[in-house]
Amino acid sequence: MFNPFIKTRQPFASKFLEAAIVSGKTAGVYMLTGSNTMDMYALAIETARVLNCKNGAGNCICNNCGWVRQNRHPAVITVSPIDYVHPNKDGKAKTVVTVEQARELRQVLAVSSQYHRVVIITDAKEGK
Repeated sequence: MFNPFIKTRQPFASKFLEAAIVSGKTAGVYMLTGSNTMDMYALAIETARVLNCKNGAGNCICNNCGWVRQNRHPAVITVSPIDYVHPNKDGKAKTVVTVEQARELRQVLAVSSQYHRVVIITDAKEGK
């Protein structure tokens, strides 16, 4: 179900999440923590892909898997406190989730969806 890279890098978490998905008993929220932020993000993206996949295969090429891999899926939302697009007045990246980001998220979640929604909120230490 999950791709081999994720299974190798995060064996316990991937096995746990796969079991939850297969049993149909997924929780409403999972908090992924660890020392490797990029692994946690990759695991969250892979979970979003598996939840929205039409075929359930690790190497699937369905529309949903393609959208998730291209970071274009309408139900997979990443909220990051690091904002390089709208920097602070001193020119540095923002390091907090803004009120505007919270409002946009609320607006997106208010609309019904046929997909499994996955919201990924990253840490401000992203990329360090």
